[in-house]
Amino acid sequence: MTYRAGVWVFDRASGRVGKVLRDGEGPDRVLIMGASGIAWQAEAVGLRLATPAERASADDGRVEG
Repeated sequence: MTYRAGVWVFDRASGRVGKVLRDGEGPDRVLIMGASGIAWQAEAVGLRLATPAERASADDGRVEG
């Protein structure tokens, strides 16, 4: 896994920000949970670290940073 669990990332493919939960199903995939509680899988190569502004705009108080 490229990103450690708990790291905030920006998924370029979906345009969403979320927190890495764990490895996903398949090689180079991670499971991410957004602040709304919706989880999705993404390819690690399509991710980058989220900026503080992106994290703040995605945080609705349900995901602890």
